Amino acid sequence: MLNQLSRRDFLARSAGAALGAGLLAGLPRGAFAARTGEAADFFEWTEISRGVFVALNRTGGNLELAGGNSILFVDDAGSLIVDVKQALLGNTLKRELTGRTPKLGWIVNTHHHFDHAGGNPCFGGTIPFTMHANCEKRLLESGASNVTGLDKRIEALRASGLPGAEAAATDAGELLTSLPTLPQDAWAPKGRTTSITAQTSLKAAGRTLTLHSFGPGHTDNDIVVHDADANIVLGGDVLFNGLHVFFDVAGGAKSAGWLHSLAEIKKLCNAKTIVVPGHGPVGDVTMIDRLAEYFEKTIAAVKQAIKDGKPREEVAKMILPEYKDFALGVAQPYLWGGIYDELVPPTTDSAQKEGAK
Repeated sequence: MLNQLSRRDFLARSAGAALGAGLLAGLPRGAFAARTGEAADFFEWTEISRGVFVALNRTGGNLELAGGNSILFVDDAGSLIVDVKQALLGNTLKRELTGRTPKLGWIVNTHHHFDHAGGNPCFGGTIPFTMHANCEKRLLESGASNVTGLDKRIEALRASGLPGAEAAATDAGELLTSLPTLPQDAWAPKGRTTSITAQTSLKAAGRTLTLHSFGPGHTDNDIVVHDADANIVLGGDVLFNGLHVFFDVAGGAKSAGWLHSLAEIKKLCNAKTIVVPGHGPVGDVTMIDRLAEYFEKTIAAVKQAIKDGKPREEVAKMILPEYKDFALGVAQPYLWGGIYDELVPPTTDSAQKEGAK
């Protein structure tokens, strides 16, 4: 039987998986990107709306070097960034922000996963953080796992041959050197972290952002960010665009909750809304519909497989033909296996054995 997957296990087993990332066709390059010169940047920066920039990785299929999409809001009044990539890339993100904003004023984490909140320790000083209360709890309990094997990742980064990789490896080396002095709360600094459990507003970078918590979906600590004035929705990893989703059972993932979150996100959108997923290309509201359909079809297929008497091991290996070319295929069995476990409660014997351990 396929065991439930931890973040660390998933990363270890998925080093060769494909994590696709792209750009919304036709969007203009930002003035800030041109200011520092794209050739020097490790990330690919795109302005999706006036004063709003997305930093996408160029790392393609190398999950060791993955980083979720980071979104910068910048204004003369200040700046805010949503998600700061993995620890390996945190210092590089901070350096590339320097040419785009005079001073970073706020950080929001959409959830606790390594490729979204792992870079938190790279942003010291007095910068405040906002995150879900469960995100704070998880980062305080196991934030140090974000730097496990950092030296090996630096080697992989240096060997990647990507534009800006050598400078990025040097940036990461600075974090590696500082690890012995990092405080225990480096990923959710006490005194600088505000945790939320429900909808709240955040005024920063000359705008008002609404932070929504729709309950467990991708994790038990997802936050969705809405800029109503600019008509932008940032879904974090509740939204994957063109990839198989990572169904993190250990992190609190729930299929019904995920579908609920998608329905709630769609209520924030209209036909012109710019929708930014946690992974994959920037798009529009149709991304939400496609992902909801993906879940509905998968749930229906698992139900039919259970009705047909197929064991969990076989169900976890199944795939719907229309999604066979999706990137991040290594994650697909965990979704099917996770849904199976939601639908088939443990047998009495299994429960007794579990209780005896």
